[in-house]
Amino acid sequence: MSLALKTEPAFKSERDRGSLPPMLQQYLEFKDMHPDCLVLIQVGDFYEAFFEDAVTLARTLNVTLTSRDKNSDNPIPMAGVPIAVVDGYVSRLIATGMSVAIVSQFGSTGGKGMVQRKVERIVTPGIQVHNQSTDATAVHLVAALAMEKSPGAGWESAFEIAIAFADVTTGKISIRTVSGLSRCEAELRRIAPSEVVLPDRVDTQTIDRRLQWVRQLESALGVPVKFRRLEWLQALQEQRSFAGLQGYSILSPVGKKAVRMLIAFADETTVDGQLPFSEVTTDTATDVVRIDATTRKNLELVQNSKDGSIEGSLFGAINRTRTIGGGKLLRKWISNPSSSITTINDRLNVMDKFLQAAVIRSDVQGQLRYMVDFDRIAARLELGVINPFELGALRDALLCLPVLIAALEPL
Repeated sequence: MSLALKTEPAFKSERDRGSLPPMLQQYLEFKDMHPDCLVLIQVGDFYEAFFEDAVTLARTLNVTLTSRDKNSDNPIPMAGVPIAVVDGYVSRLIATGMSVAIVSQFGSTGGKGMVQRKVERIVTPGIQVHNQSTDATAVHLVAALAMEKSPGAGWESAFEIAIAFADVTTGKISIRTVSGLSRCEAELRRIAPSEVVLPDRVDTQTIDRRLQWVRQLESALGVPVKFRRLEWLQALQEQRSFAGLQGYSILSPVGKKAVRMLIAFADETTVDGQLPFSEVTTDTATDVVRIDATTRKNLELVQNSKDGSIEGSLFGAINRTRTIGGGKLLRKWISNPSSSITTINDRLNVMDKFLQAAVIRSDVQGQLRYMVDFDRIAARLELGVINPFELGALRDALLCLPVLIAALEPL
């Protein structure tokens, strides 16, 4: 019997689950709570996946697929990775578009009792605060959609769709409002989010992958589309205050709903903490060149068309930045070229000053190598998941800031 063919859980009913060992029952409970995540559960010195998640893990990461109860007529697929290197494996899973829920041990009853476990972190393509991306300069955006329909209108003529999107480490949310699903798809392709969150229903209409426009949206974007219950949004309103969120109060009702959905999704992934969101701005994109997705792909601005990496792209060819923040900014400028002659000239003038001042340029470059990704570290600090190495790097960067400012003064 080929184990690789056993891709579906053998125990689907509560009665069947009752015959499983307690740890596997616990695994399925975590899977129920996070159905769109690949669940990795700590078992001693390994993080293990079971059932269909084990098959996915083995196939994606090329790790060994084994099983529990190998002599059984119905063996349970199992695969795992060592705790010490789990971050690298998680990064590879995220790069394929998956989301991962990490379940860790936090106590023991001793003897034969069940080890206590809880979700330690969730990493998704759009929210990677808990995990270092394989490309440090990449900007990971998550987008949330809220819709208001005209009475009796079809989906294509839905009169108002709000798109809230953000790099959650910055604490700033942008929002665009469009009319109709075709315009919505076009805007999302320009925004290029790493994942999209939709409500599970609009009015009385259920929203899921059976709808043609949802399938078309997922296919066009090439990123995961996830669904969340409206009751989940209501629960968020009881946990979060939006009074201090600048720009929120003036949004339309559908705009507010999109922002709440995005923040709720971020809160879900950060588990026990909440990222600080400070500002919502209406994104009109009037001062940038609007480039459609097909043209953006063919121009290979920040990714090549072969494997999606920066190798051979315009960004890869000209990027000589010394910091992660600088790389992100250059990437943003290339992806969204300015249409303002004033902005363009200001940038060229700054570059000209540095070209004419070799000594200052050298001093500044020397200090820049100590700078860190302040947005990411601030987010991790807020969540209480920062490590000693990052704190040390932050200390060194802050100590170098006065020297860097002094080096820039002659310009």
